[in-house]
Amino acid sequence: MEPEKQGIPLHGTPLLGTESRAPGEASHPTSGPCFDELILEARKSDKWGEHRRAFDFYQRALVEAPEDLSSKALAEILEASERLRGAIAETAKHASRLQSDLAASRYDPEKRFSLGTALTHLGRGEEAIQHLRSALPFADSMLSCCRADLFYVTGWYHFRREEHHEALEWFERAAGVQQEDPFHGPAVRRAALLGLLVVYAELGMKAEAQELSQEYITTVGRVPWPEAHALRKLNIDADAMYVERANTVV
Repeated sequence: MEPEKQGIPLHGTPLLGTESRAPGEASHPTSGPCFDELILEARKSDKWGEHRRAFDFYQRALVEAPEDLSSKALAEILEASERLRGAIAETAKHASRLQSDLAASRYDPEKRFSLGTALTHLGRGEEAIQHLRSALPFADSMLSCCRADLFYVTGWYHFRREEHHEALEWFERAAGVQQEDPFHGPAVRRAALLGLLVVYAELGMKAEAQELSQEYITTVGRVPWPEAHALRKLNIDADAMYVERANTVV
């Protein structure tokens, strides 16, 4: 399965600072909290491959931007918006092609999964879940990476509806799939593990989050900033854990 057809969060361009700066911290002293929160949500959505949601939050941020916003910061928002506009257009075309294909082959589970994933990127969650649910009964016949990704995208639907216990169940299923694909499998598993970290943070599951963070750092590397930011709710400093691990290894 081609990478762009999977539900793996895509890596967006960091905005308003570097990866080393904690997103949402005051990079513009006079900017109001509403603007900062909108930018933070836009960046997280962008990082997680939610093209439409990220675009909409960037547009809202432009409306709330302080008068003294630097030209560099404004240019970064506009650049991200332009990139996302292109991604939305391409994803919409892809979704349209899949819909045409499904008109001729209604029971193709992989195409239904791919369409559900594309619609998720476009922010059309209720349409997406219908196709994902149609594919779920055939999950065992899919490649391991596609099966795990199907579970992951289904979990993401529930996460965005704040149905965190349901999201937890699907992310656990995604993480539990034994991967056989050496190319796409590791990326899907990473996505599932990171999804679990975010849900653990929402559910207040500190012990589980601490253990999984340590596992991720040991087996994969530094926890990406959106998940590290979420873990702050539990007073877990994933970057400090990473530094400690790195110093121990060195």
